[in-house]
Amino acid sequence: MPAIHRLSALFVLACIALPVCAGQGGAALAPSSASAAKEKDAAVAAMAREVMDLAGEALKSESPGLPQDKQARLEQLARTLLREHADSVAAADAGYIYTFQAGYPRNTTYLRRFYEATANPEVRERIAPSLLNLYSATYDDWRTAAAQRTDIAAALRSFAVLVCRDMPDHSTMVQRMGAAVNALEHSVGDRLPAVQIERIGGGHDSLASHRGRIVVVDVWATWCPPCVAGLPGLAKFHEEMSDRPFEVVSLSMDRKPQDVVDHMKTQPMPWTNLYIGFKSPLLEEWGINGYPTYFVLDAEGVVRTRFGEFDADAKDFVRELVRELESGADAGYSAQYSPAQL
Repeated sequence: MPAIHRLSALFVLACIALPVCAGQGGAALAPSSASAAKEKDAAVAAMAREVMDLAGEALKSESPGLPQDKQARLEQLARTLLREHADSVAAADAGYIYTFQAGYPRNTTYLRRFYEATANPEVRERIAPSLLNLYSATYDDWRTAAAQRTDIAAALRSFAVLVCRDMPDHSTMVQRMGAAVNALEHSVGDRLPAVQIERIGGGHDSLASHRGRIVVVDVWATWCPPCVAGLPGLAKFHEEMSDRPFEVVSLSMDRKPQDVVDHMKTQPMPWTNLYIGFKSPLLEEWGINGYPTYFVLDAEGVVRTRFGEFDADAKDFVRELVRELESGADAGYSAQYSPAQL
């Protein structure tokens, strides 16, 4: 599992574990008509807790997967939650954690079936963004084969239709689905639109002017804690690559350019800094669903991958692209994509 997915799963696991535990602890059995419902809730909470524990163990393990008996138990519990308790929020939360160790396509298939099986709007609201994130992250992962990307794109488009049908009044979710579908047009193998963007400090710039080098485009904001937390590592990597054909271009979503100027007084960002603002149509056009978002562009300006975290895997990927470019190898995708796409 890529490090970013592992860290995200462990973070979500920590966030949602407490509600599940609280639900389990509050289910006291009593000889009354209400006791049957309480007993069922307690049973679901217990299964959900066990799924989270087993999935968490798999995520934290240095060795691949669980022992055979534990993996079989995890699969059995996940099937039971889906088939018998699809209307339970606790079951949905546990199912989401299960998917992080399941791998593609089992992870997306499981959550999609959960979404289609439930009649509970609250469960749909919890599953929809989770499944969207899985589709998008798997599509953008450079390890994903081209044929799989085609399948994921079709699944994402059909899921967007379902969400718009089931949640027409949930404007945020509908907007995110639209952005995700747009991302398919500006994702791996495509170029980002060559528009003129305001430069921090004056003037304008375009991503097209940076072709000929490997470029990391960092979409961020000073009000975004994960964005700010990633800057020191990005700055260190920029320094490491300073004498090589590599650039960083940051696109700020702040309320005003001065916010970036003030931030750079304490956190130097010695690379190209552009400003788009938090209401920019580029965010939807480029399919940006979360922050930060990192695009990696090759020397032809083609998106080679997207990340939500500039971690060790991302850095290794960029280093390899730079080595290809320095060696004279074709670091672009022109052999795999038609001129119309490029």
